[in-house]
Amino acid sequence: MMLLKWLLLFSCSIFISRASAQSSPYRLFTSSEGLINNRSGSVSQDDLGYIWITTDNGICNYDGRKFNFFPGSRKQYYFAHNNYINKYKGACILGTDGQGFAKAKGNSLEFIYAKDSTPKYVMSALQLNDSTYVSAAVRDNRIHIITKNTIKYVPLPVELRDLDIYCFFVFEDVIKNVWVATNKGFVVYEKGDFNKPYIIPEFYKKYINVARQDANHNIIVSSDSAMYYINAGSLKDVRKINPIKFYKHTFEITALGVFGNGDMAFSTYPNGLLIFNKELKLVKKMDRPLIPDVILWDIFIDREGTMWLATENGIYKYTDLNIKNYTLSNPTGAPQVKTGICYGASFLLSNNLQIYNLEDGQLKLVNPRTENTYTNELYSDGDLLWLNDLDPFNSYYQQKLYSTKFIKNSITTTALLASPKTYSSSVNFKSIIKISTGERCMLTRNGKLMRYTNGKFFEVKANPKHSNIVFDAMLLTNVKDEAALISNDSGLYRIKFIQTNNELSFDVIQHIKIADKKIKCVEAVLDNIGNMWLATSDNGLYQFSFEDNKYILKKHFVEPDISSTLLTCIIKDSQGNLWLGSNKGIDKIIFSNNNRAEIYKGVYENNTLGNYIYVLREQNGILYIGSSGGLTTVPISTTLTKVVPFVYINKISCNGKEVDTKNINGKTVFKHDENNFTFEFVSPSFINESQTEYQYKMDGTAADWSSSSSNYTVNYNQLSPGNYTFRVRAKNANNLWTATDATFSFTIKKPFYNTWIFYLLCALALCSFIYWLYRQKINKILAVEKTRSIISKDLHDDIGTTMSNLTLMNAILSEKIEKKPEEAKLLAKKMEIINRGMLLSMSDIVWSANPDNDSLEQLIVRLRVFCSNVFEDLGIQYDIIYEQKVKAKKLDIQYRKEIYLMCKEIISNCAKYSKAKQLSLHIVSTDKSISISATDDGIGFEEDKIVKGNGLSNIRKRVKALKGSAILNSTNGTQWLINIPT
Repeated sequence: MMLLKWLLLFSCSIFISRASAQSSPYRLFTSSEGLINNRSGSVSQDDLGYIWITTDNGICNYDGRKFNFFPGSRKQYYFAHNNYINKYKGACILGTDGQGFAKAKGNSLEFIYAKDSTPKYVMSALQLNDSTYVSAAVRDNRIHIITKNTIKYVPLPVELRDLDIYCFFVFEDVIKNVWVATNKGFVVYEKGDFNKPYIIPEFYKKYINVARQDANHNIIVSSDSAMYYINAGSLKDVRKINPIKFYKHTFEITALGVFGNGDMAFSTYPNGLLIFNKELKLVKKMDRPLIPDVILWDIFIDREGTMWLATENGIYKYTDLNIKNYTLSNPTGAPQVKTGICYGASFLLSNNLQIYNLEDGQLKLVNPRTENTYTNELYSDGDLLWLNDLDPFNSYYQQKLYSTKFIKNSITTTALLASPKTYSSSVNFKSIIKISTGERCMLTRNGKLMRYTNGKFFEVKANPKHSNIVFDAMLLTNVKDEAALISNDSGLYRIKFIQTNNELSFDVIQHIKIADKKIKCVEAVLDNIGNMWLATSDNGLYQFSFEDNKYILKKHFVEPDISSTLLTCIIKDSQGNLWLGSNKGIDKIIFSNNNRAEIYKGVYENNTLGNYIYVLREQNGILYIGSSGGLTTVPISTTLTKVVPFVYINKISCNGKEVDTKNINGKTVFKHDENNFTFEFVSPSFINESQTEYQYKMDGTAADWSSSSSNYTVNYNQLSPGNYTFRVRAKNANNLWTATDATFSFTIKKPFYNTWIFYLLCALALCSFIYWLYRQKINKILAVEKTRSIISKDLHDDIGTTMSNLTLMNAILSEKIEKKPEEAKLLAKKMEIINRGMLLSMSDIVWSANPDNDSLEQLIVRLRVFCSNVFEDLGIQYDIIYEQKVKAKKLDIQYRKEIYLMCKEIISNCAKYSKAKQLSLHIVSTDKSISISATDDGIGFEEDKIVKGNGLSNIRKRVKALKGSAILNSTNGTQWLINIPT
């Protein structure tokens, strides 16, 4: 049975060890995260905050969210393995193999080369001005000056030419001296004059491994077996440069990096990193496993203080160089730390299976336990040390509580304080507070309070009103004999202990309901001014202030104010800061002088500690972190870098197509149907990148700033025509907002039918139409007036003249009646004929002016009457033919008059001259014209031989006046074919 138990115990340990892995103090980026090749040569950062990496397969950048690869101009992959990264106007100048060199900034990379003259493998490149570059190529004994696609070769000094020399890298110092590093020393061209080379004697014939400049323009150099420091003050005269040797080494220095404070780090493969301060004193040595066991090709410290290592196996990122991770050495291999306590100068911890001791930086396994139990709780208070054990092989999961002593890495049991036979589940405690010397109050797993004194346990009873409450957390307050109890079901209780006849009880003096729903409180602490902080595993963090002798719920912290609402632990350190453990790492709360809480999210990421934080403790300025990845320590005095982040609009799409914003000046104009937009944005911040959050809004809409979130894309659909400006800002893990919003202004044009030009054209068209109608009306009025004028003229000319003639003839008639009666009779007869013609003309004029006669039907009726009067005595037969639809045809007064008179003229001519027996008059009407055909069977005539009167010419004039056409055929009878448009 004993063997079976140990086999089961070992199986459990194997399962636990496989469930979680040992954490590391760094984050590793490889091709699985998007890096184009794991073998990386250099890391740099442009002034927009993007990280640039050169690899064996090309150049990538990293924006804090993803890696972006930039293929070569001639092939997809290319070799890039730089030794020194220069910058020009915020852009990184990167050398490549076969692609010349490249200028990298933001999210774009431009390859620059002098046609086919560019050296095959550019190790390093320097931009002197907007059009001039200097490059150094591998296995080349000269440098190359490229200007406007022309290349000039500058050989190195003659003293070096016979030494099988080749160049490594070039850079420019603060005085504009150009430095060329070679395998045989340093060559400096004074003030960029390539006719004035100078070989620094200290480095003559020495191999220059690597060099860097610090923030104060001092130069640090690794050459052969030593490290050198060149003060910036000596650069004014290169011939007076005096390198200071400050470190000797026996291993090759492959990488060198400079911190913002002047400290410098260099690799001593295979012996880790050495860090020297600006006073050239060794301040830290970082060995394995803190530094990976691979060759380091570059060390780079970005603007936020994060250290990046370019290696054979990928890119390593360190956010804190003071982190120490410890590997649990027990044979079961279970790395997780479930509980831990500070005990004297030691930190004791348990992974359930075993107990370890961390002292003086050394982690040791405490003497093995003989019992078949897990240690799932440790408690220490002065010399008091309690172990809460669980027997997983018992069907009831029996608990045992031991009082022990820890001496010389050995735990000795002094007493079995409680066993299943006496206290059952009450043995397993959640928290313990010290009431007085030798007296403790314990909150058990079943939610009850137990008093411990003189080696015995007693139940702490509540008043009957609160006796059934199950409590889940407990802490001691700043008021004597008072504590706070938290119930997940009903909230916060402030209690006062009452001691009567050696019995301890408590009474509730304040109750606060925390939330409308149940919470899961894991721990609670008091800060330095008495505020209470409750960490929950499901609803974030609650802050209660103590005002007017009572607790008041002041603030509830959830995402994005804190990293996660799933909190696992909370502590207050010796400096008064609060630390929050969660499933997303550790947050730190610092209090300013006015006691304002300032939250630093993701100070330590869970991927460098372990996926889940179980325990936090602090002692003597060291923070102890127990997680699913093991044990980690870090000094709490570590300075937290606060750098204002940048934010950029990375990509814009309109109607699903990407918008090219590179060459946009001012606003971009879109058509009215180009109104669906997608914006993608990024903030290159590398302090716990997952904590970066964004807010955005669109000026021109009613929407205000969005709530903070990690979403980095937003869609706007069916935007109306108008002017818009999209704005986005970002907040990094330190809750710092960007100083300037990223913006994109654009205009969506109105459709043509919705523009003022279209409105104006419509208005003009409408006005023109109204004016046309007006003119038509006026023209009709004028036509009527014209007709009236013609009628008046006709009356004046015909009737007036006729009346005058009749008056004169009447006077003559009066004289001849008596003297010449026969002549008088003839004159009277003539006067009768004239008078009859005058009456007929007057009838025609009156008929033409009458608006009731405006149809063709009335015209035909009139013509019938006229034919009847003319042909009655002559015996001429006539026939007027027309279609029924002709009768409804409307004619204005002028048309009616002219058509009637020309037809009347044709009929009169037929009666007078044709000697015809038959006349046929045929009238046809269409939508666009009236056709008149008149045919008689008379003698006809030859038009050129007759004496022409007014009849024929009047007909033609009337036809012409109506813009019509007339054809006369008089060979065999007379035929008129007349067509008049209507």
